[in-house]
Amino acid sequence: MESIEKYCNECDIKGYCGKIPANCPIAKEYKRIADFEKAKAELKAELSKPFIKFLDWLENKNNTPGDPLYAKLDVTKVGCSGHSMGGLESEQMLIKDSRVITALLNNSGDLGHSAMAQVPTNKTIAIVYGEGGMERPNAEADYHNNGVKAPACLIKMTGGNGTECYNGECGWGHGSGAWDGIPATVAWMRWHLGGEDFRKADFVGSTGKYIDGPIYVSNGTQGRWNGQCKNF
Repeated sequence: MESIEKYCNECDIKGYCGKIPANCPIAKEYKRIADFEKAKAELKAELSKPFIKFLDWLENKNNTPGDPLYAKLDVTKVGCSGHSMGGLESEQMLIKDSRVITALLNNSGDLGHSAMAQVPTNKTIAIVYGEGGMERPNAEADYHNNGVKAPACLIKMTGGNGTECYNGECGWGHGSGAWDGIPATVAWMRWHLGGEDFRKADFVGSTGKYIDGPIYVSNGTQGRWNGQCKNF
C-alpha cells in the first residue's frame, strides 16, 4: 500500500486526481456466488458505482465557487486505469460514463469476454498483461471478440523471470502490468489526456516502444513488449 500511495502522490504532483478503493466488498461477495453467470452480471452492475460517485464528487467541487478545486479540473476528459479487479472497474467506467474517454487495464480482462465490445467507438481502451499471468485468457479473449469496434490495443509483457505460467509459457505474472509495466499506463494517459500525440507511435503501427521495445526494470531490461492494436 505504501508503494501505491507514493505512486498516487506522484500523479497528484503532476496534476492528476486519483482514487484508491479502501476495499472491494463486491469481490468478496463474488467469490461466494456459486452461479458464475449471475456473478458476472452482478459484478458488471456494481463495479463502476463507487467510481462514478467519485467523479460526481470531483465535478461538484470543480463547479462550486470557493472550493479549492473550483474551475481547476477537466472532468469531461477522464482516463481510468486499474489492476485486476480494478481493471474491470475501469472498463465498466469507460462503458457507462460519458466523462471517461479512455481506459487501460493492467493484468485484467472481462470474465465474459464481451465488455470490450461494448466500448463506444469514440473512446479508446488497452490491456497490458503478463505472459504467465492468470488474467491472460480473459485479456486475450476480451480483445479478440469480433464485436470490438473501438480503437483498442493488447500489450503483452514477454521474457520475464517470474515463475507464473500459462499454457507452458512462464515469466511476467499477474502483478506485472501495475509494477514494471506501469510506464505503458503513464504513456497511454499522457497521449490521451495530456495531448502528447507523438506517443501514438509508441503503441500503434509495426514498430514502437510498446509494440516490440525492451521492458526496462530497475537493474536494466527484462524481456520485451509485444503489442498489437486495431480500429485506429
